[in-house]
Amino acid sequence: MYSAVENDTQGVPVCNRWRLKAEYHVERSGNSMPRGRILELKNNYGIIDTDAYKVEHEWIPFRIEKSMLEEKEGKQYIKYTDEVEFSLSQSQGVRDRDIKEATDIRFIGDEWKYQERIIENNAIQNIRKRLSEYNFYYPVLDDKEFVDWLEGNNFQPRMLEYLSPGIFTCKEIIKMQAGKHIDLDCIDAKFKIGLLFVIDRIDIEFRKNILLWITGIENAYKTYFNRIRIADDGHDVGAEVISEWGAKKPKIEKLIKRARDKRSYRGSSDEFDYLTDGNAVPLLDLMEQLELNELSELITFFYDVYSRKDSIPDILHKMKECIGFISDLCAIRNAAAHGRSILPTFMDPDYNGNWDLEFDNVEGRCSVEKWILYDLLKKKWERMGLGDYSKQIVNTLYGNPLRRAWIELNYIYFYIIREIEKMSFKLFVTEAEWFLSKEEDIRQQMSGVNLCSLRLSDMGNTTLGVTAPPYDEIAQEAFSVWKLFEGKYR
Repeated sequence: MYSAVENDTQGVPVCNRWRLKAEYHVERSGNSMPRGRILELKNNYGIIDTDAYKVEHEWIPFRIEKSMLEEKEGKQYIKYTDEVEFSLSQSQGVRDRDIKEATDIRFIGDEWKYQERIIENNAIQNIRKRLSEYNFYYPVLDDKEFVDWLEGNNFQPRMLEYLSPGIFTCKEIIKMQAGKHIDLDCIDAKFKIGLLFVIDRIDIEFRKNILLWITGIENAYKTYFNRIRIADDGHDVGAEVISEWGAKKPKIEKLIKRARDKRSYRGSSDEFDYLTDGNAVPLLDLMEQLELNELSELITFFYDVYSRKDSIPDILHKMKECIGFISDLCAIRNAAAHGRSILPTFMDPDYNGNWDLEFDNVEGRCSVEKWILYDLLKKKWERMGLGDYSKQIVNTLYGNPLRRAWIELNYIYFYIIREIEKMSFKLFVTEAEWFLSKEEDIRQQMSGVNLCSLRLSDMGNTTLGVTAPPYDEIAQEAFSVWKLFEGKYR
């Protein structure tokens, strides 16, 4: 229908989308209102390719409006022309970040085109469609028998999240990449549905580890603050921090009260003088009441008090340097704690709604250069021969909050925890090495998967070599950070 691009770029791996982006061209417009061409249409959104902002082939998303729809013979169509004019707007909170999107779309081409808008409302049929799309075997059964078959194979509807680009490769791309070598219609070439149950258990294990490792960071930070609460000159820095914090942040007064109540009418209260003032409380008891996101405030107050003393400890300086990581850790911790699958978000190539817009203009379109790890990772990958792609890879990771938090978690352990809690650091390295490890023969490993002791690689090579398997990508992102500290963790 619109032959310029027939491929479904949502399902195209990042490497293929880069190539497609380089091949597709749009003429630059001299008009004051930005112009572009429709690159792709979905049921609810589309993509415009434009040269209007001094960079060729920038892809900008837009929403399908009801005014763009037309009914014909009981069917619904999107009415459009290839050529468009648009405005550029800021949209807030799209998957945890603000993105740019095209609005006020005006179709200015000479030829009207129509794309049927097909939305399948049959949930059972949608499951069949997704299984087929990613080359999973399922028997030909009526709906009731099919549901029974799904339940007999431990399938739950939420597992459809795992049937997504990045975790699997869609059948059409496999045909393009390896169709001559694999008979995809052969039952032996199809995935078994039980694999989704294994991946779900791996996701749960990953979430458990994330919670464990973030709790380790939280506890190490609190232990360190308790260690430096008394300065070398005997000054009670902890008491000053509590006093200033309580005066500036009314919410802390509630936490102070809860911390004081903890020891009320207990013999252990004799260990502290609660009568000096109304906010007097042991620092440890107050820290026990804090949420993870409040650690950043604690860091700031300790840093400010020590700054006035002109004697900021090195570790405290590092904590202040990495203070922005705390909010990112909250995002991945909350996802893990609230039962939300994290592997689909980790591997989603479209998580960043402006990935395509930012790809060719990393410095001009986003704030990744301000990230502490930007230069470290970019230079590391440049030394590996990736050249200009290094900054684009870093931005791809940075644009996904969970992947960014995963990298930052590893960095905190090597940059900070290694120096203040050696046992916590050692346990992290041991646990992470096991969970991220793989056997040389992945097929042999897959034949002996133990559901009670899962590793990330126990999901197998789900992308069939078209792109790197998820376990390799996630592990290599962690190990890229580890290698920045090579020789310092053994």
